[in-house]
Amino acid sequence: MKKKIAYIIMLLLSLAIISACNNNSGGSGDTNFLNAQIIRHDNWVGIFESTSNRIITVVSSRYELEQFYEFACPTKFIMDIEHYACMACTFWQTITEYNDTFFTENYLVFVMLYEGSGSVRHEVGRIEGNGDIIINRLSPGQGVPMTGDMAYWTIIIEISKDFQPEQFNMVFINKVIS
Repeated sequence: MKKKIAYIIMLLLSLAIISACNNNSGGSGDTNFLNAQIIRHDNWVGIFESTSNRIITVVSSRYELEQFYEFACPTKFIMDIEHYACMACTFWQTITEYNDTFFTENYLVFVMLYEGSGSVRHEVGRIEGNGDIIINRLSPGQGVPMTGDMAYWTIIIEISKDFQPEQFNMVFINKVIS
């Protein structure tokens, strides 16, 4: 009986973890976004060398999306290094769904950031009326070692054109997960 209960608890925890990692919906209330995708990368070559470790970019058309892709995946690096070519292909496959039809009623906000440890994860909590993007920064619990690998993240947030704040800002809420 104890094994069955333990099995059920582990199954429920697994389902909770899987659903928490798939932050696909803004849900109800004042979240102000339709959907969020979070992509981990090994590196954004050259992007963070001359800027801060966090970048927010608003993209309102397919043309702007293609320009952003060129910024995020510069051809000069993709052609030289096979690993970056693979990363660029994955990123391209993710953004191809955003066509002219999508941009008639929506736009995208790209949040690019990096962390000192690949153990840190993120989820978009909500976007407030003033444009603050509330990002839950999920860190391992006490006693769980943090890895030393740099982790680069792109958060793609889909937003209706009905919501147009003056600017977007990142606000992080640190949460410990176990």
